[in-house]
Amino acid sequence: LRDNQWRGPVEVPETSGDLWWPQVGVDARGRTWVVWSQQVDGNFDLYARPFHNDRWGATVRLTDSPLPDINPAMAQDSEGSLYVVWQGWRGQKSGIHLRSLRNGGWQPEVRVSESASNDWFPQVSACKQPGSIWITWDSYRNDNYDVYARGYNGRLGEELAVTSSPLYEADA
Repeated sequence: LRDNQWRGPVEVPETSGDLWWPQVGVDARGRTWVVWSQQVDGNFDLYARPFHNDRWGATVRLTDSPLPDINPAMAQDSEGSLYVVWQGWRGQKSGIHLRSLRNGGWQPEVRVSESASNDWFPQVSACKQPGSIWITWDSYRNDNYDVYARGYNGRLGEELAVTSSPLYEADA
């Protein structure tokens, strides 16, 4: 969408092979960012690339864990900061992680979920209050799938159980 008119597809250059779950957002400077998971040398990591004034900027590697980082989700807050959450393996279990693009730069990774069990498929939503987001995901911490949520406003709030029955509650 440019000048209130839809344009044809634009290919993200220098991407090929195993690509997964692209996300698109616009930052405070009006740059469109594409974030995706890509397998390189046998491992999935997250990458991001800005598009502005019909030109692509440099690709930014957002993760560098030797284990997979997949299923990104992205949201923009009221000030134009972008927030990316994803499912990443650190050791034997998957957890939920966060990076934000604020003031023109990508901030360090934050571990969102604290469970010793697998946590899956995060989503992120921005609040009206600048810099405030909510992250949701499902977890297998109680030997069944339940949904959890956690607020973030420069620091993480308490983990909250959204569901806690023995039923299959997933895909937040």
